[in-house]
Amino acid sequence: MSKISIVIPVFNAALYISRCIESFLNQTFKDFELILVNDGSTDCTNEILYNYSQLDARIIVIDKENKGVSAARQTGLETAKGKYLIFADSDDWVEPCMLDSLYEKAENENSDIVICDFYIDASKTSRRIVHQLPSEFCTNSIIKDLITGKLHGATWNKLYKRSIIADRNIKFPQDLNYCEDLWFNCELLLTGDIMVSYLSEPFYHYDHYSNDNGLSRRLKEESLNDYLKFYRFISNRIYDDNLLSIIKENAKLLAFRSDCDSKRYYSIFPEVNNSNKFTADIPLIYRCGNKLALKGQLKLGRQLVSIYDKYYLPVARFINRL
Repeated sequence: MSKISIVIPVFNAALYISRCIESFLNQTFKDFELILVNDGSTDCTNEILYNYSQLDARIIVIDKENKGVSAARQTGLETAKGKYLIFADSDDWVEPCMLDSLYEKAENENSDIVICDFYIDASKTSRRIVHQLPSEFCTNSIIKDLITGKLHGATWNKLYKRSIIADRNIKFPQDLNYCEDLWFNCELLLTGDIMVSYLSEPFYHYDHYSNDNGLSRRLKEESLNDYLKFYRFISNRIYDDNLLSIIKENAKLLAFRSDCDSKRYYSIFPEVNNSNKFTADIPLIYRCGNKLALKGQLKLGRQLVSIYDKYYLPVARFINRL
């Protein structure tokens, strides 16, 4: 049995999957299995995956009908045999010492989850570190950090003890392709008695430039339903009124964000990095829209304001009835 199972869902990733695979094959830690789940790719991705599997016996390729990233992760999870488990996205890559460092931390502290920092790569030459130190190490506090965005909801900067997932029957939600990893993490933590550790080093490179069509880079209207499903799920499992209020406010913000192109949205609204500040003053959208109009961007200003009127207000009213 391998010590670590790595699960990577892959869909039409021919342009960048080799970089991801090579970064794991170049790990200083060698006792792992690499599970590549081909989620119905229509380009030459499958050929690339099978070529790698012929070169390294640690690589397992699974072909499946396209059902989305959540179903692909679940397929990989069910195939995994390692003591520990980690996920990655096909357009990202990792530092050579990632597995070694996370494994050592997990073993030394008997951790169920080890969280590490990560890089956001804005281009080939521009990156920044995102620190992921939890406010506290109790599960309720970590859930709050995940919901408010202090901690990233992703599964790729976390090493999991596979037995804790299996014993508590934690699965990826099959009807979501957005925030499914956040759902997975919260559902696991809600079972209680989870030992979480933190390693203050960035190992994972979250690529924001190679895959323009990446799901996490496309904040579209169709993500609204997924966000609402998640927040209805979590609201039914939490009984802290303060946290429930935060959940609702963040649901409103996320619903609003889902209708804007992410690059344009972040450039216009840098304050979104402080979600509490932004949610406390949502009407700022009107001032920004008017300012854009005054600067000659009338069409964009009107578009942003119309998005607010059309989507944010009815969604907010709906959430308030939850």
